[in-house]
Amino acid sequence: MKRMLVPMLLGVMYSSMANAENLFDIYQLAIKNDPVTLKAKSDRDAAMDDVDVSRAPLLPQLSLNLLASKDEDFSHDGNLINRTNKTGELRLTQTLFDMSQWNNLDRTEMVAAQTDALYALAQQNLML
Repeated sequence: MKRMLVPMLLGVMYSSMANAENLFDIYQLAIKNDPVTLKAKSDRDAAMDDVDVSRAPLLPQLSLNLLASKDEDFSHDGNLINRTNKTGELRLTQTLFDMSQWNNLDRTEMVAAQTDALYALAQQNLML
C-alpha cells in the first residue's frame, strides 16, 4: 500500500504544478484566487481610501461658480437690444484648525495600519 501511495502523491503534486513554472507562480496564482486574501486586500484598499477622505477637509477647498444670462429687450424705436451678463467667482477656503478633523484623520490612519497588518497576515497564512 505504501509503495503505491508515494508515487500517486508525487503524480498528483506534479500534475497540479505542471501549469506553474515555479513556487512564485504558484503563490501568485493562490493570491489571485484565495477569498480570504482577496477580502483582506479589499478591506485594506478601502481603509487606505478612507485616509484620503479624512484628509480632504484639512486641505484647501476650491470652488468655481460661473453665471451667464442674456436679456432681450426692445428699445423705444423698436430695435432689439441684447444684453449679456457674465459673472464668475473663484473661491479658495481652508479651515485653520479643527481638532475633530485631526482626530478623525488619526483614527482612520490607525485603522488603515491595522488592515494593512491583517492583509500581510493573510498573505503569510497563505504561504503556510
